Amino acid sequence: MEGWTLHELRHTYLTILAVNGVNPKVMQELAGHARMATTLEIYTHVNMDAKRGVDEGGIRRVLM
Repeated sequence: MEGWTLHELRHTYLTILAVNGVNPKVMQELAGHARMATTLEIYTHVNMDAKRGVDEGGIRRVLM
């Protein structure tokens, strides 16, 4: 993929997994991280639509 670094692809991959509700432990193992916190704190991003999806009825799943 021209124009993408391996780091960017890894970052995007883990973010897509998180947005789609993949279990954090599975994400950790796929990434090869020793700690789940590394996966969640560094390699995932908060989707602003998901943040807006928090309402009185609970959390609404937002797909990209």
